[in-house]
This record gives sequence, structure tokens and C-alpha cells, in this order.
Amino acid sequence: MHALVKLFNGEEVMGLLEEDLEEIIEIKHPVQLHRTINHTGHTWIACSDYLMFSEGETVQFKRSDCIFIRYDLTKPVVDNYENYLRQTTTEHEVIDDEERQREIAMLAAGLRGETYH
Repeated sequence: MHALVKLFNGEEVMGLLEEDLEEIIEIKHPVQLHRTINHTGHTWIACSDYLMFSEGETVQFKRSDCIFIRYDLTKPVVDNYENYLRQTTTEHEVIDDEERQREIAMLAAGLRGETYH
């Protein structure tokens, strides 16, 4: 079952309900929803991985941190969530600072018409 959690800090998180206890709710594959309003007044929702920097796939919320929890999500919302999960992967890349600095120096030298040694 899909669930939408609205937290007191303003975040909205959607995912698959794993556990629904008296004091805790656990969500699998949580996605944070970001609402914006475009210039015509229509609401636009963007998504991001809620556990972007974690290898875990579930998160627990205390019910005391939640304004509300909804399970009656519309089919288009659920379909968009499922599409987001299918099309998105999070990759964790370690950047070598020295290598990156060399790349930047080479690019800068090329812009100035110089050669980099």
C-alpha cells in the first residue's frame, strides 16, 4: 500500500507502507515531493530520493512528527511515483579532488588558448 506522510517540518514523503505501528510508521522507497506553482498558477510536483545519501531503502517516522498520513492516494499520483522509481537511480561517486583540479586546470588553460603541462 502507498502512503503519503506530511511532516511538521513541511516535508511531504511518499512511499510504500512497510509497517504502521502505534508510534512509528515505516516507509520503503521514500520519495520527497516538492511542490511549486508555475507562472500560470498550476501546481508542479518534482520528486527526489529521500534517502539519497544512504544505502538503506526504508525510513521510520515517529507519528508525533507527522501532521497526517494518507493512504487514499489517487491513481495518477501512484503511477507517477512508480514511474519515478523505475526511471531513477542514485549513484554514489567518490570524486578524486586532485584529478578534478587537473581537469579544471586543463579546461581553464584551453579557454585561455594555452597548453597545460
